[in-house]
Amino acid sequence: MRKLGGVLVAGVVLLGLLAGFRMVESNVNEEMATLKKARTMPLIDAQQTEQRCASLYDSLHLEAAGLSREAFRYAWYGFREAEFSKPILAIADFSQSSRNKRLYVIDFSTNQVVLNTYVAHGRNSGQEFASKFSNVNSSYQSSLGFYRALNTY
Repeated sequence: MRKLGGVLVAGVVLLGLLAGFRMVESNVNEEMATLKKARTMPLIDAQQTEQRCASLYDSLHLEAAGLSREAFRYAWYGFREAEFSKPILAIADFSQSSRNKRLYVIDFSTNQVVLNTYVAHGRNSGQEFASKFSNVNSSYQSSLGFYRALNTY
C-alpha cells in the first residue's frame, strides 16, 4: 500500500517536470510523514479535515473522472502541508495506464477541475504503466514528489 501511495503521488506533478517546476519534496517517506502528522491532529480537526477532503473529492466528481479517492487524499494533504501560495494542484496519477486521461489540474479557488487530460511518464519509468521512479538527473524516469512552478508556462 505504501508503494501504491508513492506511485499515486508520483503523478502529482509530472506536468511540473515538463514545465520547469522546482522540486519541493522528493522523499516519499517525508510525504508519508505528512499523512501521519494529519492523523495526529486533534480528533475534531482531523474529522473536519477528512470531511473537507471527501467533500472536495465528491463535489469535483473526481471518481467519475477516474481519479481514486486515495490518490486525491494523498495529494490534497501534501498540497495543504506544503502551503503553496497559489490554489492550483496538478495530479498525475501514475497508478493508471498512460492510455487514460490521468492528469488532473484542480483550481481550489473556484473548486473546479480545470483540465483532465493525458500525460506521459519518463521513458525509463515503464511502458503503459509507470513502475520505476528516480530523482537522479538523466535517469529518464519520472520523479515522485511535489513541485512549485516558478512561472506560468
